[in-house]
Amino acid sequence: MKATKIIIVVLLILCLSSTLLVASEVISESEVTFKREMDSGVIYGIEATQQYLIEEWRARIRDLGNGVVEIYGYTYTNQTANYIDVDVILQRKVNGTWVDIHSQKWYSHYTNKVSGAKSVSVAKGSEYRVRTVHKATTNTIQDTTTAVTGALFIN
Repeated sequence: MKATKIIIVVLLILCLSSTLLVASEVISESEVTFKREMDSGVIYGIEATQQYLIEEWRARIRDLGNGVVEIYGYTYTNQTANYIDVDVILQRKVNGTWVDIHSQKWYSHYTNKVSGAKSVSVAKGSEYRVRTVHKATTNTIQDTTTAVTGALFIN
C-alpha cells in the first residue's frame, strides 16, 4: 500500500513536470490556407467560369522568439505549370498602416508546387503579418491568388 502511494506521487510529479515543459515550448503563429475544389462551380461565393491552376495556397508567420519570425509561403497547382512562384511579404503595422519591410520570392519551372521559409529579425513591441502573392502559368492559363495572415504581436 505504501509502495503504491509512492508510485502515484512519483507519477504525479512526472506528469506535472512534463506539462510545464510542454507549456514553455509554445510557439505563436498565424497561418491561413485556401483550397479550391475542382468542379464545385463556386469559389468563395464567386461563380467559377474560367479554368484555374492554383488549387491550394498558404501563408504563415511564426514567432521563433528573441525578435525572430519565420515567414512561409506555399503554392500548389492542379497540373504542371511552366512557371510557379510564391512571393512572401513581411509587413509591420506602423501608425495603423501595414508597411512592407521584407520580401522573399521562391519560384520553379515545370512543376506543380513551390514553397519556402525564411527567418527574419524584427523589432520587438510591434505587430507583424505575412501577405503572399501566388502565381502560376501554363501555355494557356495564367492564375494569381493572394493570402494574408492574422497579426502577430512580437514582444
